[in-house]
Amino acid sequence: MANEDCTDGVNMYTCACSPGYAGTPCEDIDECASGPCMANEDCTDGMNMYTCACSAGYAGTPCEDIDECASGPCMAEENRAKSKYILHFAH
Repeated sequence: MANEDCTDGVNMYTCACSPGYAGTPCEDIDECASGPCMANEDCTDGMNMYTCACSAGYAGTPCEDIDECASGPCMAEENRAKSKYILHFAH
């Protein structure tokens, strides 16, 4: 429901709509209409929001590339231990 407040005017009326609604009368805004998700991602319109169904390797709304290197998977175990010690010591 739009929870609209109607204001009477001379031979007209206006609506004050809840967030996610617009127009006279108030209608749900399709947040997916502007294409916020990547071209091949599915967009689901919600109440004053949208969500993207991301492909593998992507996450978020809108979908963004996941940095698989952020966790340091290529670093040798001994270097990871030294790195943790240095970071901990620096604090």
